Amino acid sequence: MTDSTTLSGDMLINGSNKGEEECCKHREVKVDPANLPSLTWQRKLNCDDISLSEFNLKLKEMVSMAPLGFRLWRYLQEEKAKGKDAIFINPFMKRVYSSCQGVPIGGMGAGSIGRSFKGEFLRWQIFPRICEDKPVLADQFSIFVTRPNGEKYSTVLCPRTPNDSSASGIGSWDWNLGGQNSTYHALYPRAWTVYDGEPDPALRIVCRQISPFIPHNYKESSLPTAVFTFTLHNLGKTSADVTLVFTLANSAGGDSGISGHHFNSKFRTEDGVHGVLLHHMTGKELPSVTFAIAAEENDAVHISECPFFVISGDSQGITAKDMWDEVKKPLYPRKGRGKVCVYPTLPNPHLWDHTGRYTKFYGTMGHAAAKIAHDAIQDHTQWESQIEEWQKPIIEDKRLPEWYPITLFNELYYLNAGGTIWTDGLPPVQRRLSTIEKKFSIDRSTSDVKRSADPTHSDDTAVLILERMGSVLEELQTPASVNAAFGTNLLQKGEENVGQFLYLEGIEYHMCNTYDVHFYASFALTMLFPKLELSIQRDFAAAVMMHDPGKRMLLEDGMSATRNVVGALPHDIGMDDPWFEVNYYCLYNTDRWKDLNPKFVLQVYRDFVATGDKKFAEAVWPSVYMAMAFMEQFDKDGDGMIENEGFPDQTYDVWSVSGVSAYCGGLWLAALQAASALAREVGDKGSEDYFWFKFQKAKEVYEKLWNGSYFNYDNSGSAVSSSIQADQLAGQWYARACGLLPIVDEEKAKTALETVFNFNVMKVKDGTRGAVNGMRPNGEPDSSSLQSREIWSGVTYAVAAAMIQEDMADTGFKTAAGVYETVWSENGFGYAFQTPEGWNTEGRYRALGYMRPLAIWAMQWALNPPKIPKQEMKPKLEADSLSRQHAGFQTVARFLKLPIEKDARSVFQPNKWLKGKVIGSGSFGSIHLAMDKVTGGLFVLKSAESEAGLQCLENEVEILENSDSPHIVKFIGKDLSFEANGKRKLSLFLEYVIGGSLADVAEKFGGSLDEEVICLYTRGILQGLKYLHENGIVHCDLKCKNILLSTSGEIKLADFGCAKRIKDNKANDSTKSLSKSIGGTPLWMAPEILRNEELDFAADIWSLGCTIIEMATGKTPWGGDIRSNPLAAVLKISCSNEMPQFPSHFSDVGLDFLAKCLERDSKKRWKVEQLLDHPFVTKGSEKIKNLVKIDVASTPASVLDGRIFSEMDFSDDQSSSDEHESVTRFAFSKRRDPEFWITTTGGGKMDLESSESWINVRN
Repeated sequence: MTDSTTLSGDMLINGSNKGEEECCKHREVKVDPANLPSLTWQRKLNCDDISLSEFNLKLKEMVSMAPLGFRLWRYLQEEKAKGKDAIFINPFMKRVYSSCQGVPIGGMGAGSIGRSFKGEFLRWQIFPRICEDKPVLADQFSIFVTRPNGEKYSTVLCPRTPNDSSASGIGSWDWNLGGQNSTYHALYPRAWTVYDGEPDPALRIVCRQISPFIPHNYKESSLPTAVFTFTLHNLGKTSADVTLVFTLANSAGGDSGISGHHFNSKFRTEDGVHGVLLHHMTGKELPSVTFAIAAEENDAVHISECPFFVISGDSQGITAKDMWDEVKKPLYPRKGRGKVCVYPTLPNPHLWDHTGRYTKFYGTMGHAAAKIAHDAIQDHTQWESQIEEWQKPIIEDKRLPEWYPITLFNELYYLNAGGTIWTDGLPPVQRRLSTIEKKFSIDRSTSDVKRSADPTHSDDTAVLILERMGSVLEELQTPASVNAAFGTNLLQKGEENVGQFLYLEGIEYHMCNTYDVHFYASFALTMLFPKLELSIQRDFAAAVMMHDPGKRMLLEDGMSATRNVVGALPHDIGMDDPWFEVNYYCLYNTDRWKDLNPKFVLQVYRDFVATGDKKFAEAVWPSVYMAMAFMEQFDKDGDGMIENEGFPDQTYDVWSVSGVSAYCGGLWLAALQAASALAREVGDKGSEDYFWFKFQKAKEVYEKLWNGSYFNYDNSGSAVSSSIQADQLAGQWYARACGLLPIVDEEKAKTALETVFNFNVMKVKDGTRGAVNGMRPNGEPDSSSLQSREIWSGVTYAVAAAMIQEDMADTGFKTAAGVYETVWSENGFGYAFQTPEGWNTEGRYRALGYMRPLAIWAMQWALNPPKIPKQEMKPKLEADSLSRQHAGFQTVARFLKLPIEKDARSVFQPNKWLKGKVIGSGSFGSIHLAMDKVTGGLFVLKSAESEAGLQCLENEVEILENSDSPHIVKFIGKDLSFEANGKRKLSLFLEYVIGGSLADVAEKFGGSLDEEVICLYTRGILQGLKYLHENGIVHCDLKCKNILLSTSGEIKLADFGCAKRIKDNKANDSTKSLSKSIGGTPLWMAPEILRNEELDFAADIWSLGCTIIEMATGKTPWGGDIRSNPLAAVLKISCSNEMPQFPSHFSDVGLDFLAKCLERDSKKRWKVEQLLDHPFVTKGSEKIKNLVKIDVASTPASVLDGRIFSEMDFSDDQSSSDEHESVTRFAFSKRRDPEFWITTTGGGKMDLESSESWINVRN
């Protein structure tokens, strides 16, 4: 399509064919399209492309993630064989990325087309999940200028040169634009390209691009259209004839340009709008699309159309060269001068089985494109007026740094280019049946919602939910209707259905409305499109009430998990079949994540206070209550605080966390307070008081994470527990944003944020990268995981928002400026309009084009918060006054509790696993490394054939198969087989812990460990003992060799062959021991055990003291001389008043802790709970002097690493082959005395440093 005009001098006429009266009527809303805002993001068109650098994995990360990568690759191959692309991420796909991205075109939710600042159309996202990154160079604006003096200029308005050598293709066009005098300006949703003397030195051209992204506008903002206006200023002494050409050869990117069977047709309206409808077939068997290209003709502007031409090849018809040569011919005479406008609109594709929001106004037929184009031409000046009114106050606020308003608006690109879908809100049709088993939802009817808000039933939320559960169980006996997470069912009478909104977690991460990320990004929707935000929350509220028993494979370990569990907030709303098949994410089972449910409660309350929509609050309140009740199962010790479970059970999904954590614990605290406040709003007085009581109780636990400078990452006592997490105050941030009371003291909040700024921000490239997720107290990034050493853009913005809320605005802006410097500045890395999820300290990106950076709008919320009523402190409540509420809540919680699922991996399937080399052996049998052939995962195989060995492993199985703690080595399964002679063979499958034992760690650091490190490990050991003792179990053989360490520094207790269950928690009474004998390692055994007295939990505490001495000295707890006379040694330990020698270099606090452990009177010996509060393990404010770093390449590759067995009695064969010699040489083998054996009462030999030949002390 061409538009031609003649301009004389610098006079500019609007080009409208409306009458003067109508022009005057709308004059107050018009904005000069050539007048740029005072602040814009700018680039010269001739600036060099930047090579985008992707992140790389460290060796340790490669090793730990290799099994996951294998499972992912294999799963992709299987799905590809089925003709599917059903995976949330494909890291093996090669993408074509450009550092020249600009403002994309189109409204929200109906497709997007990217446009580079150099003028290319690229990154086509017309269909769900399809992103065609490559530019289509035939899709261009071009200009032709002729002057009376014979001067002629023509060029494509793009400083690129196509790779086209054909004589008749687009390579024959004039690609003359240098770009040195042309500047691109961006302020989403508008962009301007100023061609200052290019190609005609006396002509200034301003191309203005605008899309209908208009806050609080739920019609035009959904339109798949964009408007380009060209304003020409003639600075020469002669007139100029100007022709503008817009060519569109490929409307969907990729292979669509060569799919064939396209046809085009012209259209024209009575008010002068001319256009072409392009009916394009697409590649890859995708639906066809209809585009409209239109322009408005008047006395100054003449429109002509060329419905088709051939851009390459030898096909017959008008070629690209023919078209170009025709346009270059002299213009026929005409009068007039004016502005040229070109108005292409985006297509009208169908979105799954849903139709776009815009079809509600324009229908679904092909001619809708022409109507949209026409209205865009007529209304775009009003769009711009509304956009200007929205943006101008922020741009002109002189209190703000210049980079901030520019970045604030430009980050909104993602609401168009993030794979967004905005439906018409009508019920969708399920694409396929998800499961054979029945799905159900306990979200029954709006009458129930009204009842839950009725003051006469104010204490009956639990009863209401239980009634719903009962009715659903009855319905399951009959054919049930299909249930989905469709929130429109929660709309009350009179509420507007604005449709449903989806957006991808990232251009590379295909999951819709990923909730843990939306938690950050949602401030943009809440502030600009609150009705869409409420729609998203209703969908998730419906999902909380939905149960889908269908199975999905988890990439973590190859196990299967239930698709959606009632009470658990799903990770995402789905992808292949959104709303029907939620939880498309399949790395971990997110039912056990600790941040999702609290984030739901917090977002619901924030959206309520932002909108004041009480009907919304009443509709979602039952879901909020259930979400809180579901979390009760993660409060293992009943102290009111949830605990993480030793794997990455939160948004940082490769960064493990255990016990009470700053991040999830803070979110839980804020959610308790939000639930109480929301209960008050819906009239549930009982729940209001109950959740407030739980908040007060949990707050006391959370405060123990404070170490004087910041809140510890977690309280597990691992090597990373003292890490400084940038996001540690996420709960405080949201609480303050919602007008709730702060969850921590103001001074602590400020001190913690100052610590984050000084360490996580300023110690990385002088604050020019943002806030690194984890920082060690020594000023080095936490390298325990990929994500701990990354900088996340959205988290940095969130931290900056938290700083602003704590009256630290300057610090907040300095923190967020690191994102600007990395992403948006001219000296950055080329990530503009594709802000990554994160990057490392060197700026290498991971996941371009991501949702979370929309969190910059949380900063704007903090700067200009809505009027929210502040909460008041309530008096402390007593538990006795809430017995009724507690009983109801616990009943619901028990119903929602997840079952303990047995590991269903393929290791138990014949011929599905491989046995590796021996990595250890003993009198009971052998230990092998093994691989799961189905999942690629590594695990440990421990087997026995002798009766003694079988008894040992059976005892271990009895203890481990019912254990569930991050501090206990994980039991995977067992296998009992029979040989031909009828002899039994028992195999035990255990977790693979790559870090080895504490004995190994000590050897690598000179044989002993620093006291600060011992403090950390001791706390982890105590956490494991706490779990065992609470479950009536005594370990009986605690020592460094039986304590394993993960690569993240997490402690896991292992080797339960000697363990005894001495208490039945169900009966709360003592039970008989599983064996008449008590086993252990003499030099670590408590005196009373060697004296044949009653076994008690205190025995493990004595062994703990001995283990601490072992860590501190690198020697056995009783020194070397005692081994010369074993019998005397046993008598000395059991009957004398002597004590093991305490480490001379230990602090007074450490010596006191040892004294509490090594108290000879077992009744006076401190218990686990007391020791956990001892300063030795709570002094987290002291900086760690020597951080433990494990070299994965040389660490043991087994949960019971071969080196643990260096001192075992190989009774059958004391010799070992050369092959095994390398794996049976251990940390303390230098202390090994082969001649040191004593005869036990049961016969055989016994090593005082080994538990293999157990000493029998009780008959």
